[in-house]
Amino acid sequence: MQNSARAVVKRQLKKRPTKKSVDAKKTSVKKFLGKVAVRRATRKTKRAADSDRDHLQVRKIGNSLGLILPKELLASLGLKVGDKLHVVEQTDRGLKLSPYDAKHAKAMAIARRVMDEYKDTFAALAK
Repeated sequence: MQNSARAVVKRQLKKRPTKKSVDAKKTSVKKFLGKVAVRRATRKTKRAADSDRDHLQVRKIGNSLGLILPKELLASLGLKVGDKLHVVEQTDRGLKLSPYDAKHAKAMAIARRVMDEYKDTFAALAK
């Protein structure tokens, strides 16, 4: 038994990697990981092209209903977790989503107040 243990230790000592073999392994691992990354990116773009990006499904989230926005849409709107969206109801059962802008919301509130205050004047001017 002692001889076989010594033989195992000798074999392991002989298998110690040299700097050259370590560099070669690192290079081959980097090439492999690069190929994997390319494959994954290709798969993602294929999935994005295959999936219907023009509609979303309403899902149950806790006790509420919600929409899950795809990464591509979030990126194009410049949104991240915690950001607010401004929702505008449009005709024919439509919605318009845009990133919430506090300055714009304040300006719109002022405009609505002015329109309400001077609605008779605006109606007379529109004639």
